[in-house]
This record gives sequence, structure tokens and C-alpha cells, in this order.
Amino acid sequence: QSGNKDYEAAPDSTVTLTVSGGAGLSEVSSSLPVRFESGRLTVVAPIDTPIEVYTVVGVKLQSRRSTGGETVIDRLPKQGALIVRIGKTVTKVIR
Repeated sequence: QSGNKDYEAAPDSTVTLTVSGGAGLSEVSSSLPVRFESGRLTVVAPIDTPIEVYTVVGVKLQSRRSTGGETVIDRLPKQGALIVRIGKTVTKVIR
């Protein structure tokens, strides 16, 4: 603010997230076979299962189908939390 006489503070903003039964999620889990190591996310899922990776604010980072067994996803942010959707099940990964 120093040196800027035309400065006006931005108004506070609040975002409310409401998830209803129509979200298409059948289960939320914290024990899915998902791990983050060496800068890569590894997901264990049956072949052709949809896998989606989101930021905690809902920005989709990656989307692919599992190859069966372990599917490795790289080029993700180095730190923070991610939401991983495997089929209709969702988990959070914190790095």
C-alpha cells in the first residue's frame, strides 16, 4: 500500500462447495491403492478403469484409463494435496 495512493483492498470472497447425491460418487475412501513417490503418482486399479486427478479446488490435472495393475501418472505439482478419482471412488493424496 505504501506509495500507491489509488490502492483499494479487494472485497473478501467466500466460496461454498455443496456436494449432493447427484455427484456420481459411490464411495469416498482414504485407503485406496494410491501412492506418491519419486515425483510420480502410482494407482493400482483394474484394467480400463477411469482415473482422474484434480487439485483440491477442482481443476482437472490428468485423465486416463488404467492399464491394469499399476498405472503411473507424472507431471503433477511437486507439493500440496490432490484428489484422485478411480472409477466412482475418490481419495485425497497429500505430498
